Amino acid sequence: MRLPSSLISSKYMVITTICIVLVIAIYSYIFNVDILVTLFNLDLKWLTLSILLALASFLLECIRLRYMVKLVGGEIGLVDVVKARAIGTLIAYITPSSMGGEPARAYIINLHSGIGFWKAFGVTLIEAYVDAITVCFVALLLSIKYIPLSIFITLTCAYTIVAVNLLLFVALKVKSFSKFIEKFRERYFKSIEDKFNTKLNLTDVIEGIRSLFKRGFSIIIAITFLRHFASIFSIYFVGLAVMDNSSLVRCTEAYFFSSSIGIIPTPGASGALEYGLSITLPPSQVVVIRLINYTLTILLGLLSVILVLKQLKNHSSLH
Repeated sequence: MRLPSSLISSKYMVITTICIVLVIAIYSYIFNVDILVTLFNLDLKWLTLSILLALASFLLECIRLRYMVKLVGGEIGLVDVVKARAIGTLIAYITPSSMGGEPARAYIINLHSGIGFWKAFGVTLIEAYVDAITVCFVALLLSIKYIPLSIFITLTCAYTIVAVNLLLFVALKVKSFSKFIEKFRERYFKSIEDKFNTKLNLTDVIEGIRSLFKRGFSIIIAITFLRHFASIFSIYFVGLAVMDNSSLVRCTEAYFFSSSIGIIPTPGASGALEYGLSITLPPSQVVVIRLINYTLTILLGLLSVILVLKQLKNHSSLH
């Protein structure tokens, strides 16, 4: 198998970078944030701790995904699941679509675990479902306090919770909704079939989804919240690095607001994340958080792409 070249598009990478740079520049201008002065005056010990916690959050995502693969009968090494997560996150980041990272993660999981692309895809859909539901549920509760400033978050969270649960219900009742599923396939899965040269196997997707609800789901939720807590403390330590002052409560609110609104499909979640973070955090902290988020996503993703391409090249040379 080969890594579909259309997944990692330099064009999308450039567009995403331009969007993020422009949004950060405009945001900094509006809120009078001197980016260079802010960066040069960062407290390096708190900044380092923030980056380490951001990496810890990413590692917990990888551990969760590895556990989920095991629940459906597959085995995958930690290094390989790290590559799957990093590449999936990168592609979701640079693709202006709500369906970006899951197929890429499924591809890497299939490559190393042998459970099949579509069963792996079902696993990644539940992974995305758990992230969306947990952040949107908490953000919905927290956003009530800040209405009308947070009204967009309130509406987005309510819509997301209803929509994803409705889709999950439809998926698990596939025999009763076969015509709907076929229309859904034509609209959302045709591009995945073309990129990966594979025909949709809905049975495997559903099997992957159902397996995760039968056992171990509470552990998946627990790991998810551990991952959320690591990200919250990462944001908290950015506040200490920027201004030697930070509120854990406000950082918690900012994290859930930005994570829930980040579901909106814009390149690099530009604009959406800034809005979510800005409801409770000062502008200088928002700018540094976004720079860390973007840099880590790109570096981890590109490094993983290089490793996968090298591995596939070596595999091809042996045959």
